[in-house]
Amino acid sequence: PKDGNDMDWKKTTIIIVITVLVLTAGIFSMYKYYYMKMDHMRTFSIQELENYVDMSEYGKKEQEKINAILEESEEQIMASNKQYEINQIKADAEGDINEIHTIKQNRKAGRAKINKLVDMKKYRPEQRQKIRDIQKKYKKKINKQTENKKIKKLVKKARKEVSKIKTDAQLTAEEEAAREAELERLRQQAIEAEKAKQEAEKKAKEQARKQKEQQKKQQEQEKEKNKKDKDK
Repeated sequence: PKDGNDMDWKKTTIIIVITVLVLTAGIFSMYKYYYMKMDHMRTFSIQELENYVDMSEYGKKEQEKINAILEESEEQIMASNKQYEINQIKADAEGDINEIHTIKQNRKAGRAKINKLVDMKKYRPEQRQKIRDIQKKYKKKINKQTENKKIKKLVKKARKEVSKIKTDAQLTAEEEAAREAELERLRQQAIEAEKAKQEAEKKAKEQARKQKEQQKKQQEQEKEKNKKDKDK
């Protein structure tokens, strides 16, 4: 009986050991599978992020921003062992990238700003045409740019150039001021002419008076001479 008990105990021990080994192997396999799956997911998520954008569609500065987002996101993904965290990191990175404008978007935004530099209703037809020519010139320049910084500079230059063109109100004010100045000039001219006329009349009267006095004096001298001649 004792030998029988020993045999049962040995069998039980063997069964327990085998069970533990099987369970350990199973748990190890599960962890191995989980970490392989997570490693695959990290690699796949990083590849998806890198393929999410076409860098050729972005300017130099925008590319630098995108690379910084990708680098930070990839570091976070590699440090995570949770699927939902990786998905969130990837989603956040894609959202941040979506906020960065492509070359086409920057050009479109630049052209839109050029179109809205001024309210064309405030200008006369001739000035409107000048503004349209400026807009056309700068939109062509914008279409050749790849850097948003240069596009912004072109918009600023266009705004400065357009600001030199006067509105209808400004031109009307200048015209009214010019008319007032001309009227004032004519008034002053009339006043000066009147003064000159009065001076001329005064001078003519003075000359006439002097001539009359001279004639009177000459007549008196003639009379005096004639009287002396008669007395002789």
